[in-house]
Amino acid sequence: MGKNIIKFLDKAQENNYLSTNVFNTEHIVYRTELDNGYFVGYDNNKLELNQIPLTFKINGTGQVTWKYVEKNGVSLPKTIEYRINGGSWISLTSTSVGVGFGVKKGDIVQFRGNNSNYAVSSGSYVPYNNLICSADHDIYGNFMSLVDGENFENITTSDVQYAFAYFFAEDSHVINAKDLILPIKSVVDNAYNAMFIGCTKLKTAPKLPATNVGWGGYSSMFSNCTSLTEAPSLPATTTSNYAYAYMFQSCTSLKVAPYIGMTTINGVMYMFDRCTKLNYMRVLGTQGTTSFWTNNVASTGTFIKCAGDTWTTGTSGIPTGWTVYSEISKDCDAGKIRNYLASQTTLQVKDVGQCTVTETVNGYNYQYDIRKSSDDSLVATLKIKNYSTWVEVPTEPILIEESVQ
Repeated sequence: MGKNIIKFLDKAQENNYLSTNVFNTEHIVYRTELDNGYFVGYDNNKLELNQIPLTFKINGTGQVTWKYVEKNGVSLPKTIEYRINGGSWISLTSTSVGVGFGVKKGDIVQFRGNNSNYAVSSGSYVPYNNLICSADHDIYGNFMSLVDGENFENITTSDVQYAFAYFFAEDSHVINAKDLILPIKSVVDNAYNAMFIGCTKLKTAPKLPATNVGWGGYSSMFSNCTSLTEAPSLPATTTSNYAYAYMFQSCTSLKVAPYIGMTTINGVMYMFDRCTKLNYMRVLGTQGTTSFWTNNVASTGTFIKCAGDTWTTGTSGIPTGWTVYSEISKDCDAGKIRNYLASQTTLQVKDVGQCTVTETVNGYNYQYDIRKSSDDSLVATLKIKNYSTWVEVPTEPILIEESVQ
């Protein structure tokens, strides 16, 4: 039976922003579709998001609450400061019942502190501090203003386990956090564990730029965020066990899985469990330990893997009922692709017709021409060198339809 080739369309979108309010020389940034990503404020100066303290943009009337949650007899009261609309900084120390202040629509609330961590491990429990607001709000700016209130813009490291666990947990009125900066490049064990768990109105998540994620570093980070529609890319190439475990569990509005940078997919136990609308995954790493990561996702969908990679079918692999495509691109192992293509003789190109695959061997170089059978016109040319290095690749990845699992 013939196979289909289609082109992969990148779903990522760029986002632009523009500052619209200034308090003294402070730049307060809101999302717009203008200004090509620059932040233009007072006297045409430009300010990046990482230079702005953690900020709530308030979209209604309500209360900001700062509290600690005691676990296993351990409490962890912490002091931070806040200001509203560029006013004076006011000190606030967490209590078990919570302390706070009222806010109204249009308020801009900024936060800073000097604490290396806001949660801690106590046996199997995690005592933590929690910042929430009862009015709808967006979150943006640099989260590290809570670590060093004055010199936060260049902080990219944190070595405290559980440091920010549960920080926004159960904040049922946060809507967007796409402009929140979480700049840590090497995430230690459980650092962001359950940070946004139960934020049921959250639609967009912050970028996660880490290249290394420790044990449970992002575990349950967005669990039960039932309105989440945009998941952040996960570029980390080095991860430990449970790094992404339960990360998006019960995100029932999520349809597209994020990019995962690992060459071997591990640490993803129950990652997409009960994401009932999830129907698109592009996974270019080989299968490692992926226990129940697609449990209870959509019954039909698209799964893209690298040509030559082998995945199991079911809740711990490719979901049953999904259509599988093998990708040919520079993001995949050239040796596997060479072996894959060498085993093919005919392909069915979508909207084109029957095609043939021909191989030209020149020393260690392999050239593949995919051509229309009817008129021998060229569909694609691929060149591979030494089984691992691409000499020439198509401008866009090619997807070869394999089967419905």
